[in-house]
Amino acid sequence: VLSLDRVSSQRPGARYVNLLRFFADLIAPRLLELNRHGRWFGARFATWLREKLALALGHKHTWAKLAALACAGVIAFLCVAQGMYQVEATFVTKPVEQRVVASPYDGFLATVHVRPGEKVEAGASVLAELETAELKSRLAMRKAEMSGHLKDAGLARRENKFAEAQAAEARAEQAEAECDLLAEKIAQATVTAPMDGVVLSGEWTTRIGAPAKLGDTLFEIAPLSRLEAALYVPEAERADGREGQTGRLAAAGRPDEKIGFEVVRITPLAEMVKQKNVFRVQVRLTNPPEWMLPGLEGVAKIDVEERLLALIWSRRAVNWVKMKLWLWW
Repeated sequence: VLSLDRVSSQRPGARYVNLLRFFADLIAPRLLELNRHGRWFGARFATWLREKLALALGHKHTWAKLAALACAGVIAFLCVAQGMYQVEATFVTKPVEQRVVASPYDGFLATVHVRPGEKVEAGASVLAELETAELKSRLAMRKAEMSGHLKDAGLARRENKFAEAQAAEARAEQAEAECDLLAEKIAQATVTAPMDGVVLSGEWTTRIGAPAKLGDTLFEIAPLSRLEAALYVPEAERADGREGQTGRLAAAGRPDEKIGFEVVRITPLAEMVKQKNVFRVQVRLTNPPEWMLPGLEGVAKIDVEERLLALIWSRRAVNWVKMKLWLWW
């Protein structure tokens, strides 16, 4: 648009109008060049691309034609190309073997030598010790009673009182059995590691002197060399899972490292986890790294089979339609 202000109130004649057209024709190419080169790079590239595409697609509706061709190409690619169909699930790592160290008898904690996360050796690492003062006092009393009964038995035999001698010997044997039991408890007061591994639970360092009843769990120990993972597969994906399938998982703390696994067992009974109905799938990890510990969480993907990309991407939508419309194809 060329806008002019004139001082004269007379209507411009034909010669004046032709002169304006002449000036406009001279100015237009320069304005067009400034318009093209004065914009940012993206706009200039879009204009250049549209001009090139217009040669093949036509000058009208160039972008619409290009979008239609792109959609057609994508649909054709999805209907021809194949990819690996994968089942995605959350997981939690856990040890294959885990041992519970329980209190050997009713007593009180005297000392604690380990905390969760520390490595221990079987038979060599002392985990904790229970109070033995009362047991040692009772042991000394039973030994004294046993000596007294043996002395009474010897005196009765010398006096040919065989019945009294046998009764005293029986009491001495009973006291000896009690001494053996007390000695065994004193030996059990030193709690050692039953296997090589790492302490998973058992924070007792702040509870020295606390009572420990027979059978109470003091520590949980597991070896880190053998780990497995429990995958929680959604109910809708359960039918695609098979034993022997492989896949990879990534922990939330290290998403850049993918760890391979093999499906070992699929639990046939569903369970509720985080308000969702899921199936537990046990997998064996192949070459777990040293940093992997029990209790890590993340995302796992199970490789099922090669399928068309169109079927993979539309699977959930198709299943939803089948459920809503009660279709069987």
